[in-house]
Amino acid sequence: MARFRICSKARSRRRSCLWAARSASSNPEIFVPWPPPAPRRSPFVPAVPTVREAGYPALEDLTWYGFFLPAKTPANVVEKLNTVIQETLRTDEVKSGMGKLAVEPDAIAMGDFARLIASESDRWKAIVQATGFAPTD
Repeated sequence: MARFRICSKARSRRRSCLWAARSASSNPEIFVPWPPPAPRRSPFVPAVPTVREAGYPALEDLTWYGFFLPAKTPANVVEKLNTVIQETLRTDEVKSGMGKLAVEPDAIAMGDFARLIASESDRWKAIVQATGFAPTD
């Protein structure tokens, strides 16, 4: 099966990208969208089911980005930066810019972000241990 990354301009002028698969034995003109690994359907390709909906819940994954500061940063500075970042992520300008990259921003509270990091660390630690992966030079 061949895989292709398809990027197209939608009517809303948002650029949406998705992985698609083409079976070698099928019509080469027909592409089947690759389900996104996100926990919910993408607003950029809402007709494409998620990997969970397609029957592969173990492939569900979440791409996330965050801001980190040195451990001894004063609490008032952390809180001020958090407020500004949260407000900025909710602006139409940022949403529009990120939408052009097929990214859906989701500003979450610091406590929720800390729990996300902990759960992702636990998840990937288990995957690395189960696969026997060892870094090499």
